[in-house]
Amino acid sequence: MNDEPNRNDERVRVRAYVLWERDGRPHGRNEAYWAEALRQIQDEEREKSETADGVTAESRPDHH
Repeated sequence: MNDEPNRNDERVRVRAYVLWERDGRPHGRNEAYWAEALRQIQDEEREKSETADGVTAESRPDHH
């Protein structure tokens, strides 16, 4: 059994909560905080994966 999706959901939930609290707990923006938290975590995972593969921002052809 793979519980990776549940672990990622928990990470997103916690990150979204932290972002929401940081911004003063505004009402009615839960989807925006969830989306931002998910984007941040996906970016972090991508960076971690690229670093593990030996690819860094500086080594990408499109990096200026």
